[in-house]
Amino acid sequence: MHYDPGAGNRIAIRGDAPLSWTTGHDCVSRAAGLWECGAVVPVGQQFFYKVLVNDGLWSTGSNYYGVGGQTYDIYPVF
Repeated sequence: MHYDPGAGNRIAIRGDAPLSWTTGHDCVSRAAGLWECGAVVPVGQQFFYKVLVNDGLWSTGSNYYGVGGQTYDIYPVF
C-alpha cells in the first residue's frame, strides 16, 4: 500500500473474515509511504477491506476487493 500517514502514525486494515470490521489489523512500514498489510485468507476466498490511519480514520471511497492468495498494490485516499 502506498500512503504516508506522517511520523508517529500507523496504517491498519479492517474487513471481511478473517479480518474484522470492528478491530483493525496493523500493517508494517517498509519504507517512507510504503506499507505491507498481510492477512491469512484462504486461496480463492473473496473479501472486502478498508484502510485506516491509526485504526480510526477511514479511507474515502468504496471498499477494496481482494481474493486470497493475491497481492495488491493500492493507493488509498483520506
